[in-house]
Amino acid sequence: MPYPPTHLLFFGLSVLVAVIILIATLSFEGNLRFRDKGFLAVLLIAGGIAALFPDVSAVWNFILNGNLRHNMIGPLPSHSILFGLITVVLASTLCYFIYLDRIKTASLGLMVGIMFFFHLVLDDFAGGNIPYLYPLSDSSFSIFDFHVLGSIIQVIRSLLF
Repeated sequence: MPYPPTHLLFFGLSVLVAVIILIATLSFEGNLRFRDKGFLAVLLIAGGIAALFPDVSAVWNFILNGNLRHNMIGPLPSHSILFGLITVVLASTLCYFIYLDRIKTASLGLMVGIMFFFHLVLDDFAGGNIPYLYPLSDSSFSIFDFHVLGSIIQVIRSLLF
């Protein structure tokens, strides 16, 4: 797990991603005006929370068990794509019930998904093996491993050429 200053940089990155998503959203609507500054604040807060959300179980384990183990919430690994999808669906559903706007819901879901994935990649880059494919496979792996990275590149190459 990277050090806390690295996770603070996540928040800075989430600000950048939020601004890009907001500009893209407003340009799709056809009016590139910053008329909804409150939603930008919601995107910033959601991005900051999503960037740290995979480690939420560390707080739970610290209170109950006195340790900082942060990779499981019950039987579900918190550092998996399945947990990320559950997080995106819950955040998007909440956003839709609050705003009743599909574009804002999609923007918030995209923000939460990107920031959650950045957290996984950062933890993976720092040397952790992540159970990305949890329900399909219990094994942890690193996407920065040369064999996995080579396989990904080979699949992409076969799809493109």
